[in-house]
Amino acid sequence: MESREQLVLAAECAALVDDRWFKRCLERAGASDFPMHELRHSAGDHLWRRTGNLVLAQQLLRHESIETTRQYLHPTREDLVAGMHLADEEADK
Repeated sequence: MESREQLVLAAECAALVDDRWFKRCLERAGASDFPMHELRHSAGDHLWRRTGNLVLAQQLLRHESIETTRQYLHPTREDLVAGMHLADEEADK
């Protein structure tokens, strides 16, 4: 699992969409050979996973449409299991 610092760095890089700044940020992180577009969307995916908030991910990625953001998010089996546990806990209240 990613460390908090890695997630913060990814979010900072994605939030500042200026290509030159983003490339410098990646170089400082030792990841200059990664495609910028993919990394931006990975940061959005991480934010969504941690918060469950699709609108926050949309804002981070600066997508006009929530549907565009949804295309880049990839729920895993673990996400499904965690969601089912939360739903079960809510049902028990």
